[in-house]
Amino acid sequence: MYNGKDNTFHRANGQIHYLWNQLIPVMRLFLLSLGFLILQFFCQAQERTLGYYLEKGAANSPYLQDLNNQLASNSIDSLLILAQQLPAISLNGNLYYAPVINQWGYSEAITNGGNFITTLNVAQPLFTGKIRKTGFERVGILNEAIATSLKLAESELQKLITEQYLAAYALQSDIGFYTEAYGYMQEQDSLLRQLVEHGFYSQTEYLSFQVEKQYLDLDLAALQAQFRKALGTLNISCGITDKTEVTLAPPDIQLRNLSSGNSSPFFLRFTLDSLMIDNDRQQIDLQYRPTFGWLADAGIVNNVPKEIYKNFGIGLGLNFTLPIYDGQQKQLNYRKVDFREESRKGYEAFFRNQFDEQLWQLSEELRSSRDMIPKLNKQLELAAMLIRQNRLLLNSGSLPMTDYLISLRNYLTIRNNLRQNEVKIQQIINEINYWKQ
Repeated sequence: MYNGKDNTFHRANGQIHYLWNQLIPVMRLFLLSLGFLILQFFCQAQERTLGYYLEKGAANSPYLQDLNNQLASNSIDSLLILAQQLPAISLNGNLYYAPVINQWGYSEAITNGGNFITTLNVAQPLFTGKIRKTGFERVGILNEAIATSLKLAESELQKLITEQYLAAYALQSDIGFYTEAYGYMQEQDSLLRQLVEHGFYSQTEYLSFQVEKQYLDLDLAALQAQFRKALGTLNISCGITDKTEVTLAPPDIQLRNLSSGNSSPFFLRFTLDSLMIDNDRQQIDLQYRPTFGWLADAGIVNNVPKEIYKNFGIGLGLNFTLPIYDGQQKQLNYRKVDFREESRKGYEAFFRNQFDEQLWQLSEELRSSRDMIPKLNKQLELAAMLIRQNRLLLNSGSLPMTDYLISLRNYLTIRNNLRQNEVKIQQIINEINYWKQ
Protein backbone atom coordinates (compact mmCIF):
# COMPACT_ATOMS: atom_id res chain seq x y z
CA MET A 1 0.00 0.00 0.00
CA TYR A 2 1.23 3.48 -0.81
CA ASN A 3 1.94 5.50 2.29
CA GLY A 4 2.45 9.18 1.42
CA LYS A 5 3.56 10.11 4.96
CA ASP A 6 6.37 7.52 4.99
CA ASN A 7 7.49 8.54 1.52
CA THR A 8 7.68 12.19 2.56
CA PHE A 9 9.64 11.26 5.69
CA HIS A 10 12.19 9.21 3.70
CA ARG A 11 12.52 11.98 1.14
CA ALA A 12 13.16 14.59 3.88
CA ASN A 13 15.57 12.27 5.64
CA GLY A 14 17.47 11.79 2.41
CA GLN A 15 17.68 15.53 1.91
CA ILE A 16 19.10 15.98 5.40
CA HIS A 17 21.79 13.33 4.79
CA TYR A 18 22.62 14.93 1.45
CA LEU A 19 22.97 18.39 3.05
CA TRP A 20 25.03 16.98 5.89
CA ASN A 21 27.44 15.27 3.49
CA GLN A 22 27.78 18.49 1.51
CA LEU A 23 28.48 20.54 4.66
CA ILE A 24 31.08 18.24 6.23
CA PRO A 25 33.96 19.45 3.98
CA VAL A 26 32.93 23.08 4.51
CA MET A 27 32.81 22.62 8.29
CA ARG A 28 36.22 20.94 8.32
CA LEU A 29 37.70 23.80 6.31
CA PHE A 30 36.11 26.34 8.66
CA LEU A 31 37.39 24.62 11.82
CA LEU A 32 40.89 24.26 10.36
CA SER A 33 40.92 27.95 9.43
CA LEU A 34 39.63 28.96 12.87
CA GLY A 35 42.21 26.76 14.58
CA PHE A 36 44.97 28.25 12.43
CA LEU A 37 43.91 31.81 13.29
CA ILE A 38 43.75 31.05 17.01
CA LEU A 39 47.15 29.33 16.89
CA GLN A 40 48.62 32.26 14.98
CA PHE A 41 47.25 34.72 17.54
CA PHE A 42 48.69 32.85 20.51
CA CYS A 43 52.03 32.36 18.76
CA GLN A 44 52.33 36.10 18.14
CA ALA A 45 51.29 37.06 21.66
CA GLN A 46 53.82 36.65 24.44
CA GLU A 47 52.71 34.64 27.46
CA ARG A 48 53.38 36.34 30.77
CA THR A 49 52.96 34.93 34.23
CA LEU A 50 51.84 36.41 37.51
CA GLY A 51 55.45 36.17 38.74
CA TYR A 52 56.59 38.41 35.88
CA TYR A 53 54.20 41.19 36.91
CA LEU A 54 55.03 40.82 40.61
CA GLU A 55 58.74 41.12 39.84
CA LYS A 56 58.24 44.16 37.59
CA GLY A 57 55.94 45.83 40.11
CA ALA A 58 58.45 45.45 42.94
CA ALA A 59 61.36 46.65 40.79
CA ASN A 60 59.52 49.72 39.48
CA SER A 61 57.74 50.83 42.66
CA PRO A 62 59.09 54.23 43.82
CA TYR A 63 57.58 53.70 47.26
CA LEU A 64 59.50 50.47 47.85
CA GLN A 65 62.64 52.20 46.60
CA ASP A 66 61.98 55.07 49.01
CA LEU A 67 61.67 52.67 51.95
CA ASN A 68 64.91 50.92 50.96
CA ASN A 69 66.60 54.32 50.83
CA GLN A 70 65.22 55.12 54.27
CA LEU A 71 66.77 51.90 55.60
CA ALA A 72 70.13 52.82 54.09
CA SER A 73 69.86 56.38 55.41
CA ASN A 74 68.84 55.25 58.89
CA SER A 75 71.93 53.04 59.17
CA ILE A 76 74.03 56.23 59.04
CA ASP A 77 72.39 57.44 62.26
CA SER A 78 74.43 54.89 64.25
CA LEU A 79 77.62 56.43 62.88
CA LEU A 80 76.31 59.90 63.75
CA ILE A 81 75.72 58.82 67.37
CA LEU A 82 79.32 57.64 67.61
CA ALA A 83 80.61 60.79 65.93
CA GLN A 84 78.74 63.00 68.40
CA GLN A 85 80.68 61.42 71.29
CA LEU A 86 84.11 62.03 69.77
CA PRO A 87 86.15 65.21 70.42
CA ALA A 88 84.86 68.12 68.34
CA ILE A 89 87.64 70.34 66.95
CA SER A 90 87.08 73.85 65.65
CA LEU A 91 89.24 76.81 64.62
CA ASN A 92 87.96 80.21 65.75
CA GLY A 93 89.29 83.64 64.89
CA ASN A 94 88.41 87.22 65.83
CA LEU A 95 90.03 90.55 64.86
CA TYR A 96 88.53 93.50 66.71
CA TYR A 97 89.57 97.23 66.77
CA ALA A 98 87.89 100.02 68.79
CA PRO A 99 89.56 103.38 67.95
CA VAL A 100 89.50 106.48 70.23
CA ILE A 101 89.42 109.68 68.14
CA ASN A 102 89.82 113.06 69.86
CA GLN A 103 89.06 111.41 73.18
CA TRP A 104 85.83 110.00 71.74
CA GLY A 105 85.44 106.22 71.76
CA TYR A 106 84.96 103.14 73.89
CA SER A 107 86.73 102.99 77.22
CA GLU A 108 90.07 101.38 76.63
CA ALA A 109 89.89 99.89 80.10
CA ILE A 110 87.12 97.72 78.74
CA THR A 111 88.05 97.18 75.10
CA ASN A 112 91.84 97.32 75.43
CA GLY A 113 91.62 99.21 72.17
CA GLY A 114 90.98 95.96 70.28
CA ASN A 115 92.06 92.37 70.25
CA PHE A 116 93.18 89.55 68.02
CA ILE A 117 92.11 86.02 68.87
CA THR A 118 92.90 82.81 67.00
CA THR A 119 92.37 79.52 68.83
CA LEU A 120 92.06 75.84 68.04
CA ASN A 121 89.31 74.47 70.31
CA VAL A 122 88.64 70.89 71.37
CA ALA A 123 85.58 69.72 73.36
CA GLN A 124 84.15 66.33 74.22
CA PRO A 125 81.24 65.19 76.41
CA LEU A 126 82.01 62.68 79.15
CA PHE A 127 80.07 59.73 80.62
CA THR A 128 77.84 59.31 77.56
CA GLY A 129 77.32 55.53 77.72
CA LYS A 130 73.61 55.84 78.55
CA ILE A 131 73.12 58.36 75.75
CA ARG A 132 74.81 56.08 73.22
CA LYS A 133 72.82 53.05 74.34
CA THR A 134 69.49 54.87 74.12
CA GLY A 135 70.43 56.31 70.73
CA PHE A 136 71.44 52.92 69.33
CA GLU A 137 68.20 51.39 70.61
CA ARG A 138 66.21 54.12 68.86
CA VAL A 139 68.05 53.53 65.60
CA GLY A 140 67.41 49.79 65.89
CA ILE A 141 63.69 50.35 66.51
CA LEU A 142 63.47 52.72 63.54
CA ASN A 143 65.23 50.16 61.35
CA GLU A 144 62.73 47.49 62.38
CA ALA A 145 59.83 49.87 61.82
CA ILE A 146 61.00 50.75 58.32
CA ALA A 147 61.65 47.08 57.52
CA THR A 148 58.13 46.24 58.74
CA SER A 149 56.65 49.03 56.62
CA LEU A 150 58.62 47.65 53.67
CA LYS A 151 57.19 44.15 54.18
CA LEU A 152 53.65 45.51 54.43
CA ALA A 153 54.14 47.68 51.35
CA GLU A 154 55.48 44.72 49.37
CA SER A 155 52.54 42.56 50.47
CA GLU A 156 50.01 45.25 49.62
CA LEU A 157 51.58 45.74 46.19
CA GLN A 158 51.61 41.98 45.56
CA LYS A 159 47.97 41.74 46.65
CA LEU A 160 46.96 44.61 44.34
CA ILE A 161 48.87 43.24 41.34
CA THR A 162 47.49 39.73 41.94
CA GLU A 163 43.93 41.08 42.12
CA GLN A 164 44.37 42.95 38.85
CA TYR A 165 46.03 39.93 37.22
CA LEU A 166 43.13 37.67 38.25
CA ALA A 167 40.60 40.19 36.92
CA ALA A 168 42.43 40.40 33.58
CA TYR A 169 42.86 36.62 33.40
CA ALA A 170 39.13 36.10 34.06
CA LEU A 171 38.33 38.38 31.13
CA GLN A 172 40.85 36.53 28.95
CA SER A 173 39.17 33.23 29.86
CA ASP A 174 35.78 34.71 29.03
CA ILE A 175 37.10 35.81 25.65
CA GLY A 176 38.37 32.31 24.92
CA PHE A 177 35.11 30.71 25.96
CA TYR A 178 32.88 33.17 24.08
CA THR A 179 35.09 32.78 21.00
CA GLU A 180 34.57 29.04 21.22
CA ALA A 181 30.81 29.48 21.64
CA TYR A 182 30.68 31.91 18.71
CA GLY A 183 32.56 29.37 16.61
CA TYR A 184 29.92 26.76 17.41
CA MET A 185 27.16 29.13 16.37
CA GLN A 186 29.03 30.07 13.22
CA GLU A 187 29.32 26.38 12.46
CA GLN A 188 25.58 25.95 12.94
CA ASP A 189 24.79 28.99 10.80
CA SER A 190 25.65 27.42 7.43
CA LEU A 191 23.68 24.29 8.18
CA LEU A 192 20.64 26.17 9.46
CA ARG A 193 20.58 28.37 6.37
CA GLN A 194 20.30 25.25 4.23
CA LEU A 195 17.58 23.82 6.47
CA VAL A 196 15.62 27.07 6.24
CA GLU A 197 15.87 27.00 2.44
CA HIS A 198 14.43 23.48 2.43
CA GLY A 199 11.57 24.43 4.74
CA PHE A 200 12.64 22.73 7.95
CA TYR A 201 12.72 26.08 9.80
CA SER A 202 10.99 29.36 9.22
CA GLN A 203 12.79 32.58 8.33
CA THR A 204 11.69 34.04 11.69
CA GLU A 205 13.38 31.23 13.59
CA TYR A 206 16.54 31.71 11.60
CA LEU A 207 16.47 35.45 12.36
CA SER A 208 16.17 34.63 16.08
CA PHE A 209 19.31 32.55 15.73
CA GLN A 210 21.07 35.44 13.98
CA VAL A 211 20.04 37.88 16.73
CA GLU A 212 21.42 35.53 19.38
CA LYS A 213 24.66 35.22 17.45
CA GLN A 214 24.93 39.01 17.16
CA TYR A 215 24.41 39.33 20.92
CA LEU A 216 27.26 36.88 21.45
CA ASP A 217 29.43 38.83 19.02
CA LEU A 218 28.71 42.09 20.87
CA ASP A 219 29.50 40.44 24.22
CA LEU A 220 32.78 39.21 22.77
CA ALA A 221 33.71 42.71 21.54
CA ALA A 222 32.85 44.19 24.96
CA LEU A 223 34.98 41.57 26.72
CA GLN A 224 37.93 42.32 24.45
CA ALA A 225 37.67 46.04 25.29
CA GLN A 226 37.45 45.25 29.02
CA PHE A 227 40.46 42.94 28.76
CA ARG A 228 42.56 45.62 27.08
CA LYS A 229 41.60 48.08 29.81
CA ALA A 230 42.31 45.57 32.60
CA LEU A 231 45.67 44.72 31.05
CA GLY A 232 46.49 48.42 30.80
CA THR A 233 45.63 48.90 34.47
CA LEU A 234 47.86 45.96 35.37
CA ASN A 235 50.74 47.43 33.35
CA ILE A 236 50.30 50.84 35.01
CA SER A 237 50.42 49.29 38.49
CA CYS A 238 53.63 47.46 37.58
CA GLY A 239 55.26 50.41 35.82
CA ILE A 240 55.28 48.58 32.47
CA THR A 241 55.14 50.69 29.29
CA ASP A 242 55.51 47.82 26.82
CA LYS A 243 52.54 47.59 24.41
CA THR A 244 53.34 44.07 23.22
CA GLU A 245 50.36 41.77 22.66
CA VAL A 246 50.34 39.31 25.56
CA THR A 247 48.40 36.37 26.92
CA LEU A 248 48.24 35.65 30.64
CA ALA A 249 49.29 32.27 31.98
CA PRO A 250 46.91 30.49 34.39
CA PRO A 251 47.69 31.69 37.94
CA ASP A 252 48.58 29.16 40.60
CA ILE A 253 48.03 30.76 44.00
CA GLN A 254 48.55 28.38 46.91
CA LEU A 255 46.87 28.93 50.25
CA ARG A 256 49.20 29.79 53.12
CA ASN A 257 48.13 27.45 55.90
CA LEU A 258 50.04 28.92 58.84
CA SER A 259 49.96 32.48 60.13
CA SER A 260 53.10 34.13 61.49
CA GLY A 261 51.13 35.25 64.57
CA ASN A 262 52.61 38.07 66.62
CA SER A 263 55.70 38.14 64.38
CA SER A 264 53.44 39.20 61.51
CA PRO A 265 54.20 42.72 60.27
CA PHE A 266 50.61 43.65 61.17
CA PHE A 267 51.26 43.01 64.88
CA LEU A 268 54.99 43.71 64.93
CA ARG A 269 54.33 47.37 64.17
CA PHE A 270 52.36 47.71 67.44
CA THR A 271 55.25 46.12 69.36
CA LEU A 272 57.69 48.52 67.72
CA ASP A 273 55.44 51.47 68.59
CA SER A 274 55.53 50.37 72.23
CA LEU A 275 59.33 50.13 72.17
CA MET A 276 59.56 53.58 70.59
CA ILE A 277 57.36 55.03 73.33
CA ASP A 278 59.63 53.48 75.99
CA ASN A 279 62.63 54.94 74.21
CA ASP A 280 60.98 58.37 74.24
CA ARG A 281 60.62 58.08 78.02
CA GLN A 282 64.33 57.34 78.27
CA GLN A 283 65.09 60.36 76.10
CA ILE A 284 63.08 62.53 78.50
CA ASP A 285 65.03 61.12 81.45
CA LEU A 286 68.35 61.87 79.78
CA GLN A 287 67.45 65.56 79.50
CA TYR A 288 67.46 65.79 83.30
CA ARG A 289 70.69 63.94 84.00
CA PRO A 290 73.84 65.92 84.85
CA THR A 291 76.20 66.31 81.90
CA PHE A 292 79.99 66.52 81.98
CA GLY A 293 82.56 67.49 79.40
CA TRP A 294 86.09 68.70 78.91
CA LEU A 295 87.48 71.36 76.66
CA ALA A 296 90.84 72.72 75.60
CA ASP A 297 92.15 75.40 73.30
CA ALA A 298 95.48 76.62 71.98
CA GLY A 299 96.27 79.74 70.00
CA ILE A 300 96.78 83.52 70.25
CA VAL A 301 94.88 86.03 72.37
CA ASN A 302 96.37 89.54 71.97
CA ASN A 303 95.45 93.22 72.14
CA VAL A 304 98.87 94.72 71.39
CA PRO A 305 99.96 93.73 67.88
CA LYS A 306 103.66 94.46 68.45
CA GLU A 307 103.70 91.95 71.32
CA ILE A 308 101.74 89.25 69.57
CA TYR A 309 104.65 86.81 69.78
CA LYS A 310 104.29 86.85 73.60
CA ASN A 311 100.63 85.78 73.60
CA PHE A 312 100.75 82.18 72.36
CA GLY A 313 99.08 79.95 74.97
CA ILE A 314 96.83 77.06 75.87
CA GLY A 315 93.72 76.60 78.03
CA LEU A 316 92.07 73.57 79.69
CA GLY A 317 88.69 73.22 81.38
CA LEU A 318 85.77 71.07 82.51
CA ASN A 319 82.07 71.82 82.27
CA PHE A 320 79.12 70.53 84.27
CA THR A 321 75.38 71.07 83.87
CA LEU A 322 72.58 69.99 86.20
CA PRO A 323 68.95 70.98 85.41
CA ILE A 324 67.15 72.25 88.52
CA TYR A 325 63.72 73.48 87.48
CA ASP A 326 62.00 74.00 84.12
CA GLY A 327 58.34 74.44 85.00
CA GLN A 328 57.57 70.70 85.36
CA GLN A 329 58.16 70.05 81.65
CA LYS A 330 59.34 66.53 82.47
CA GLN A 331 55.97 65.53 83.96
CA LEU A 332 54.10 67.18 81.09
CA ASN A 333 56.15 65.26 78.54
CA TYR A 334 55.51 62.04 80.47
CA ARG A 335 51.77 62.67 80.22
CA LYS A 336 52.03 63.14 76.46
CA VAL A 337 53.85 59.82 76.18
CA ASP A 338 51.20 58.12 78.34
CA PHE A 339 48.45 59.35 76.00
CA ARG A 340 50.34 57.90 73.04
CA GLU A 341 50.59 54.52 74.80
CA GLU A 342 46.84 54.49 75.53
CA SER A 343 46.10 55.23 71.88
CA ARG A 344 48.48 52.47 70.77
CA LYS A 345 46.76 49.91 73.01
CA GLY A 346 43.36 50.93 71.67
CA TYR A 347 44.47 50.58 68.05
CA GLU A 348 46.08 47.20 68.74
CA ALA A 349 43.00 45.77 70.50
CA PHE A 350 40.69 46.98 67.73
CA PHE A 351 42.94 45.62 64.98
CA ARG A 352 43.22 42.18 66.63
CA ASN A 353 39.42 41.85 66.67
CA GLN A 354 39.24 43.09 63.10
CA PHE A 355 42.00 40.71 62.03
CA ASP A 356 40.35 37.62 63.52
CA GLU A 357 36.94 38.52 62.12
CA GLN A 358 38.38 39.19 58.66
CA LEU A 359 40.15 35.83 58.51
CA TRP A 360 37.04 34.00 59.73
CA GLN A 361 34.84 35.61 57.07
CA LEU A 362 37.35 34.89 54.31
CA SER A 363 37.69 31.26 55.41
CA GLU A 364 33.91 30.83 55.37
CA GLU A 365 33.69 32.45 51.96
CA LEU A 366 36.43 30.18 50.63
CA ARG A 367 34.70 27.08 51.98
CA SER A 368 31.37 28.09 50.41
CA SER A 369 32.99 28.84 47.06
CA ARG A 370 34.82 25.52 47.01
CA ASP A 371 31.60 23.68 47.86
CA MET A 372 30.01 25.22 44.78
CA ILE A 373 32.55 23.72 42.36
CA PRO A 374 31.21 20.11 42.29
CA LYS A 375 27.62 21.38 41.99
CA LEU A 376 28.48 23.68 39.10
CA ASN A 377 30.50 20.95 37.37
CA LYS A 378 27.57 18.55 37.58
CA GLN A 379 25.19 21.22 36.33
CA LEU A 380 27.57 22.04 33.49
CA GLU A 381 27.85 18.37 32.53
CA LEU A 382 24.07 18.07 32.28
CA ALA A 383 23.81 21.34 30.30
CA ALA A 384 26.53 20.16 27.89
CA MET A 385 24.75 16.81 27.40
CA LEU A 386 21.48 18.63 26.74
CA ILE A 387 22.99 21.00 24.21
CA ARG A 388 24.67 18.11 22.35
CA GLN A 389 21.34 16.33 22.07
CA ASN A 390 19.57 19.54 21.07
CA ARG A 391 22.18 20.21 18.41
CA LEU A 392 21.48 16.83 16.83
CA LEU A 393 17.75 17.47 16.94
CA LEU A 394 18.28 20.94 15.52
CA ASN A 395 20.33 19.61 12.63
CA SER A 396 17.54 17.21 11.78
CA GLY A 397 14.94 19.95 11.91
CA SER A 398 12.97 18.36 14.77
CA LEU A 399 13.67 20.91 17.56
CA PRO A 400 12.24 24.42 17.82
CA MET A 401 14.94 27.05 17.42
CA THR A 402 13.94 28.77 20.67
CA ASP A 403 14.55 25.58 22.67
CA TYR A 404 18.05 25.30 21.26
CA LEU A 405 18.82 28.96 22.02
CA ILE A 406 17.54 28.59 25.58
CA SER A 407 19.74 25.54 26.15
CA LEU A 408 22.70 27.45 24.69
CA ARG A 409 22.11 30.43 26.99
CA ASN A 410 21.84 28.12 30.00
CA TYR A 411 25.09 26.42 29.08
CA LEU A 412 26.88 29.75 28.67
CA THR A 413 25.51 31.00 32.00
CA ILE A 414 26.55 27.89 33.93
CA ARG A 415 30.02 27.85 32.36
CA ASN A 416 30.43 31.54 33.15
CA ASN A 417 29.33 30.98 36.76
CA LEU A 418 31.84 28.15 37.11
CA ARG A 419 34.66 30.27 35.75
CA GLN A 420 33.75 33.24 37.94
CA ASN A 421 33.65 30.97 40.98
CA GLU A 422 37.10 29.58 40.19
CA VAL A 423 38.52 33.11 39.86
CA LYS A 424 36.76 34.11 43.08
CA ILE A 425 38.48 31.25 44.92
CA GLN A 426 41.86 32.52 43.71
CA GLN A 427 40.96 36.06 44.83
CA ILE A 428 39.94 34.84 48.31
CA ILE A 429 43.16 32.85 48.65
CA ASN A 430 45.12 35.96 47.65
CA GLU A 431 43.30 37.94 50.35
CA ILE A 432 43.87 35.26 53.03
CA ASN A 433 47.56 35.02 52.19
CA TYR A 434 47.84 38.79 52.60
CA TRP A 435 46.40 38.64 56.12
CA LYS A 436 48.38 35.54 57.07
CA GLN A 437 51.79 36.95 56.18
